[in-house]
Amino acid sequence: MTYPSRVRIVEVGPRGGLQNEAGAVPLEAKVELIEALAEARLETIEAGSFVSPKWVPQMGDTAEVLARLDLQSEINYPVLVPNLQGMDRALDHGVREVAVFASASESFSQRNINCSIEESFDRIAPVVEKARSHRLRVRGYVSCVLGCPYESDIAAETVARVASNLFAMGCYEISLGDTIELGVSVIDSAVAGLGGCPYAEGASGNVATEDVVYMLRGMDIETGVDLDALAEAGRTISRQLDRESASKVARALAARAKARQ
Repeated sequence: MTYPSRVRIVEVGPRGGLQNEAGAVPLEAKVELIEALAEARLETIEAGSFVSPKWVPQMGDTAEVLARLDLQSEINYPVLVPNLQGMDRALDHGVREVAVFASASESFSQRNINCSIEESFDRIAPVVEKARSHRLRVRGYVSCVLGCPYESDIAAETVARVASNLFAMGCYEISLGDTIELGVSVIDSAVAGLGGCPYAEGASGNVATEDVVYMLRGMDIETGVDLDALAEAGRTISRQLDRESASKVARALAARAKARQ
């Protein structure tokens, strides 16, 4: 089997990770996390989302987070936008890339964004059109590609149809949630294993970026990420959240450092 020589990591911890936290995460902690991830040489870091604070209160300060970042740097800071209102806010704050979301599960789509899959396309299409008219790149998310907490198995044909529609609208890349398909060269992950969907009870979190980077390093696949700096970023946000990092690699590195003292 031939593996890619390099994998691009899309860090979703500051958005897809923190959005599920019950307690408020301070603005300073969010900015500190993003800056630490940038220091670890991650090239794409999701900075937040312009969704209704009523539904996802943790993302209510996305504008303030963006104001503290250098959006003209070589680091890409995309944000999730669910509708035209969110798109307008993203434009107001100078982002260079946005992400849109659809699901391959009818039940999950209804519970997550209160509309059917087909209705979600009607919402997404004008968002993508406006983004591209302002020369912003658009990344598409498809969730529940292998299974759904409400419907169990998902037909591959449904996943392909949703992804094809997003691509036809103008998304330059489609992220398939939970995929283990061959040939993948872009992986979404969250530092310290942060996250879990706020609409799926018992969601266990995202795969830890530290563990992904460590695994790829062992396979001689380049990521460009500084693992030690990444692990420290994960430990810092975990202390802020008063919990242990979910990354096995980060815990092992911490134990080794303690043993050397």
